[in-house]
Amino acid sequence: MVSAYAIVQIQFWVFGRCLLNKSHGLEDQNNATFYSVLFDMIGIKHNAERLKAQVRKWIYPLLALFTLILQWGLNWKPLLF
Repeated sequence: MVSAYAIVQIQFWVFGRCLLNKSHGLEDQNNATFYSVLFDMIGIKHNAERLKAQVRKWIYPLLALFTLILQWGLNWKPLLF
């Protein structure tokens, strides 16, 4: 899972966007992300620009750190592999 988070972060750093947004049916305008579209669908009010920044700067790195702790620190095995 750490490699998946790393790939996503590299996409943001190199291309400035998620390359899979088109496969999700999202356009790279108005700060649209998978999460902002999901929040819109379930009726949660949000600031799309702030949500995008929070996900990219805090949530993905924290999830990667949490995954490292689980896999290397606690010796948990990934469920998919």
